[in-house]
Amino acid sequence: MGSIGSVTLVGAGSGGWDLITVRGLRALSQASVVVYDNLIDRRLLRFAVNAVELVYAGKRPGKHAMTQDEINSILVDRALKGHRVVRLKGGDPLTFGRGEEECDYVARMGIPCSIIPGVTSYNAAAARIGLPLAGREAASNFIVTTGVRAGGARLDRDSISKIIGSAHTAVFLMSTRILETIVEEAGRKHGMPPPVLAVSKLGYPDEQIVWPDRFASERPPKIEPPSVIFVGGSVRWLEKRRGYYRLV
Repeated sequence: MGSIGSVTLVGAGSGGWDLITVRGLRALSQASVVVYDNLIDRRLLRFAVNAVELVYAGKRPGKHAMTQDEINSILVDRALKGHRVVRLKGGDPLTFGRGEEECDYVARMGIPCSIIPGVTSYNAAAARIGLPLAGREAASNFIVTTGVRAGGARLDRDSISKIIGSAHTAVFLMSTRILETIVEEAGRKHGMPPPVLAVSKLGYPDEQIVWPDRFASERPPKIEPPSVIFVGGSVRWLEKRRGYYRLV
């Protein structure tokens, strides 16, 4: 391959392989190299029909297949060799996905880079349970945050309290380690049971949906990552409809 290639960041969606966009699926089918994350549905890889190389670059808590610098280097190296590279990322590349870091690095190396959005974990989880992130009856605004900051620092109690207090619906990603504090602050601001609803392992066989009454019990359940935690008005709205509001 003599000419320079390209890099496309593709959001694979969350909760199932078929939540990827048509545009993302087209890019995947045309790729000659695919660099993929841990949280994608592996069935997506069967659509990489023209790929000559599949590179696993997954990251799990405390266990990374490769560093971010190594991922960046692979993207550039393969593109400079003329490959059409797809960086397949769980959820959406620009929602706590480091997509901006990767595309910025690639672009600074003079390589064409584009981004195809994907269904985020919180969008997919909200749709799974019928929870409106914002709506006329439920909530007029929502805030999405992560429980882990750059360098591994966790969101502190004061920050959690402010987020819950300023949003009709607060959405916490990557926050299982601070769940207890989220529940405590939600109960303090909104009363008991705390308006906290968690969706764990969305789309997996062991998917778990935990309602507010479980968090109010003496022995609240343990939530496994990956998870999405919802707090606030939308949870109260959905809880009132729990008896008849069923989605599949």
